Order: sequence, then C-alpha cells, then structure tokens
Amino acid sequence: MDAPGSGDVPINHPGLRRDARKFLENGYAVVRYDKRGTGASGGEIVGVSLENSLETIPLLTDDLSAVIDEILELPEVDTDRVGLYGVSQASWVMPLVMANEPELDFAVYQSAGAIPIGIPMIFEVLSSHQGLPTDYWPDLWPWLSAKGFQP
Repeated sequence: MDAPGSGDVPINHPGLRRDARKFLENGYAVVRYDKRGTGASGGEIVGVSLENSLETIPLLTDDLSAVIDEILELPEVDTDRVGLYGVSQASWVMPLVMANEPELDFAVYQSAGAIPIGIPMIFEVLSSHQGLPTDYWPDLWPWLSAKGFQP
C-alpha cells in the first residue's frame, strides 16, 4: 500500500511510479490511491499546517484506513502480507494507521518526519523565501514550540 505524502501529488506522479515499479520488480503487489482532492479523488485537498494539523492528520489517517479496509476485503489479497510504504507527510499518518489496523505487517518510511510538525513548517517557510528580513524571524519561533501534531 503506497500512502500519499504532502501536497497535490496524484498517483501518476513520476516519483511514485518509480517507487511502485521497484516494489513490483521485487514481487510485491502495489495499491496506490489519490489523496482527497488530488487526481481522480473527490473532495478538497487537505493541506496540513501547524494550525490545522490536529484535525487534518486524523482525517488523512481515516482516509488511508478506509482504503486498507477495502483492500483487505479483496479475495486475491494475502492478508498475512500487507504493509505500508510512504514518503514525507505519510510518516505522520502511517503510525496512526498501523496502531489501528492489526492486519498490517510492516511499514517502510522514506523521508520520514519523526519530529513535531512545527519544525518542517519553519523550513518550508525558510525555503520558500529569499533573504528573510530579520523582523520576520520572531514570527517563526512559535512554530518550533510544542504545538500541532506530535508524532
């Protein structure tokens, strides 16, 4: 099961296709899905921020759990060999799913964020601005505190 990461990244993204191909070449079946609001899925894309992370991470967890529940009902699935693979933001969602889905046997994390959500958010802000003025820095410090989703 390929869990989606952050942003508007549909299942046909070249990086996701490359990752799926590697699993297929090694004998794994792969299931990918479009995160809500991306690709062919319905709904609105849910952007995770410091302010909404306590609501959005559980929402994305419920979405992934619903997909897993559907997969586990398929007769061709060996329910003794089902796991997760995910990149980036998926590393906040997958442990919550693993805790609630005892049928899952493993999880593979790539670019995992095992840190409070505020820390990657500050780096996102820093990387999206050229030459931040010094008066902007005080606005960033609260993001490093223990607010938002904590893995």
